Amino acid sequence: MSFFIENKSVGDSQNSEDWRIRGYNPLTPPDLLQHEIPQTDASKQTVLAGRNEAVEVVHGTDTQRRLLVVIGPCSIHDPKAALDYCDRLLKLKEKYNNDLLIVMRSYLEKPRTTVGWKGLINDPDIDNTFKINKGLRVSRQLFVDLTEKGMPLASEMLDTISPQFLADMLSVGAIGARTTESQLHRELASGLSFPVGFKNGTDGSLDVAIDAIGAVKHPHHFLSVTKPGVVAIVGTVGNDDCFAILRGGKKGTNFDAKSIKEAREKLESKGLNARLMVDCSHGNSEKNHNNQPKVAHVLAEQIAGGETGIMGVMIESNIHEGNQKVPKEGKEGLKYGVSITDACINWEDTEKVLEELATAVQKRRTLLGVNGGTALAQFGIPGGFGIGVVEYLHEVAYWGCRCHAALPTSRFTGFSPLLVSSVLLIPTAGGRPCQLFPAFVIHHPPFVHMAHGWGMWRSVEGIVGHGPVRLCRSRDRSQSQ
Repeated sequence: MSFFIENKSVGDSQNSEDWRIRGYNPLTPPDLLQHEIPQTDASKQTVLAGRNEAVEVVHGTDTQRRLLVVIGPCSIHDPKAALDYCDRLLKLKEKYNNDLLIVMRSYLEKPRTTVGWKGLINDPDIDNTFKINKGLRVSRQLFVDLTEKGMPLASEMLDTISPQFLADMLSVGAIGARTTESQLHRELASGLSFPVGFKNGTDGSLDVAIDAIGAVKHPHHFLSVTKPGVVAIVGTVGNDDCFAILRGGKKGTNFDAKSIKEAREKLESKGLNARLMVDCSHGNSEKNHNNQPKVAHVLAEQIAGGETGIMGVMIESNIHEGNQKVPKEGKEGLKYGVSITDACINWEDTEKVLEELATAVQKRRTLLGVNGGTALAQFGIPGGFGIGVVEYLHEVAYWGCRCHAALPTSRFTGFSPLLVSSVLLIPTAGGRPCQLFPAFVIHHPPFVHMAHGWGMWRSVEGIVGHGPVRLCRSRDRSQSQ
């Protein structure tokens, strides 16, 4: 690789700086690249719609109670194959639109445990020439093309500069297991304009992700560049739309029901959103792509059984299965539609997995009721205003309004199906009885402690988010969610 500015001090250890730097090449300013490859109106509409829908799913306010599915290649190395994959996925996105919010996994940078190809941005020609300006240009054009087709995108955030070139094209972001603990990446996520998922650590610990989600809610300052490419101090306002991603780790998998429950409880104890995304690959697949459908099957069973803590899944999928090494002749010798990083499931398995997940969401929706009325009615709760003891219920599934916690009580107030969408389920700690209030009561200090107006549920056992809620009678606390 040649450099526009050669460093004459390279190798001179007596020099006080840069003696390990070979040279420098100028980088295209972000606003120049965005001017050359502008976002189209159709692309912008796709991005914003994807963001808004993703936020609703993350917080449990999506009216259709869909599952967020981030699915696609481990990494993109061939724009042509990526567009082909997108066309196929768009058909399934439309088919399952009522059940799944499908977002295409579009990773352009790859963190490496040691060394290896670092992604389309860093080495677009896959030959160690590191033509990053070309990589950014190819990547931005691809993102414009994908979103113009109507496909929202998700990608991993690896540094504080590349988002200035591409973040306007993303609907969902992720911070990987290797960087979740990084202060810099947390600072970056606090300023991103879309929901961001934090994966548990490579050792399987969720604590680093929990700390990250708590940190990014607050304003931060970090070093980056402006759109004209000037080095600057960036100040953020904080990001309330972050969530945890369970991806397994060196200690084992964490997609089973027990792990989901433990993760939710940990998040709830910190007053954080306990709606989770589960990665079917990586540690959860034990690095065997053939296990991804098996993981998805276990998740589908939990979802169909009424588990509301699982709000999303991540799947590594491609046109053809497995992966391949880059041959000596370079990218010209690569097989079409096969990953050059982690192994992926093929398109046929992708179709089957998405069908199973969509069916599971349908079953969950039926079980929990469309708007809560069905679930309440099946226990014989009378219509109109009425009072009853909570022991009357075995289990109530309900979609609550956005609010904070309430004081303990031993009774509930029931409302007719016509008003059920305005009813708020307020649980108490320790699995004790709950109370139903009309939405307007949330402003009544004796009953409700507000965190920040119409904010998220906070610090209540069994509930974080605004999605379906399970409540069991106090003498059966082992089932309490």
